Amino acid sequence: MLIGALLSPGPKRSDMISDQRDNIVLTQKNVQALRTLFNIAHRLHNVLGPSWVLVLETLSSLDRAIHSPHATTQEVSTSVPRLTTTSSGQYSDFSILSSLNSQLFESSALMNISAVKSLLSALCQLSHQCMLDTSSGFGPSTSQKIGSISFSVERMISILVNNLHRVLPLWDQVVGHFLQLADNSNQNLRNMALDALDQSICAVLGSEKSEDHTSSRSDDNSQDVRTSAFF
Repeated sequence: MLIGALLSPGPKRSDMISDQRDNIVLTQKNVQALRTLFNIAHRLHNVLGPSWVLVLETLSSLDRAIHSPHATTQEVSTSVPRLTTTSSGQYSDFSILSSLNSQLFESSALMNISAVKSLLSALCQLSHQCMLDTSSGFGPSTSQKIGSISFSVERMISILVNNLHRVLPLWDQVVGHFLQLADNSNQNLRNMALDALDQSICAVLGSEKSEDHTSSRSDDNSQDVRTSAFF
């Protein structure tokens, strides 16, 4: 399966990145596969539906790799491949993948509203599963689970901010998940949820103030035009 084989080493998706202290290697095949995944997500975003969660699991692993100080990319060579640790190519690969990762969620502004809801549902599903794993103590390390939850929360905020022009049908779904997260026993998750709520509310209020200001200026200009017509 393409998505399950994007990052290496490790046979299982949940085992791709066991800990941020481990060495993480992205081969050129991994990088190309990730580029292909982004292309698929962009082109088929309106029909992915529940399959979004498979994409997000991979992107969450990519996000941890991007932010890991121990991550490297494998340099292509005509002889024996060697690992780059300080080459500009490595940082270029990570920079490009990070940009593609962000752009995917920013482009939600261009998606059908049903596709945006499906993407948000998948983010909630990924976050909720990690919340359950955190409570049960099973699965990957706690830091990795919290990292996946953080990834989901940050992307939900990004979607909200980029869809302020139609925020109403998305608001309950996003805020409902943040409130659920705020009720978690883990202090880090509660703080994360409160910060996410603060950012979301400020973004919406800021947008409304901007719209009111624009509307006010438009009314003033119309009034000036009407007044000048009498002179």
